[in-house]
Amino acid sequence: MTIDENYNLIVVRPKSRKDIEEAAQTVRQYLKIAEDALYIDVLSILEFSLQALFNDDIIFSVPDEWFREEEAYYDTQKNVIFIRSDVYDKAASGDGRSRFTIMHEIAHYILFKLFGLPYTISLEDIKNISDATLKSMDPEWQANTFTGAFLCKNDIIETLEVEEIEEKCCVSQTAAFVAFCRSRSISYRDSDMEEFSNWSLKLLLQEGGGIFGGATA
Repeated sequence: MTIDENYNLIVVRPKSRKDIEEAAQTVRQYLKIAEDALYIDVLSILEFSLQALFNDDIIFSVPDEWFREEEAYYDTQKNVIFIRSDVYDKAASGDGRSRFTIMHEIAHYILFKLFGLPYTISLEDIKNISDATLKSMDPEWQANTFTGAFLCKNDIIETLEVEEIEEKCCVSQTAAFVAFCRSRSISYRDSDMEEFSNWSLKLLLQEGGGIFGGATA
């Protein structure tokens, strides 16, 4: 979860995993992505398809200079997805993690359009919200969930091994492992996956992230 400069928690309307995964498949259909498509051209969506999705002026920018910790972020006020240049270049070269990062920011844009912009609640208010509901209000969890479902569709990866998902869907090993578990309804913990463990996996399993730039796979 993310805290703003006034120590308020940034949240969105609570949505279940099912809600978000269904939204991801609806967008796949709208973009006329084949039902059995394993590889999705994320940069093509960013550059050519995104404006038509909601008929607005969303744009992306790859600045020459970068002064933020995040690798990419979506600015809701400017309606611009900003991407660090090396991340964009690596995505263009087929780097799975960079592709996930960019799709994560696209997911923020889509989810904010579908379900409403983020807002803040006080840390005091958290006491009255269950852990499960609070998680479902995390914009980073929602964006990660959408991105995972969009890039790795459950019914076409359920027979694939982790390495096959990584290669065919062109995602990171982390994202492939999580998709593998999700498609088979397998629960997992950090201690179960030491061979896949890295800092991004740890964050992904916690299903948190940074300010609308929290892609962790």
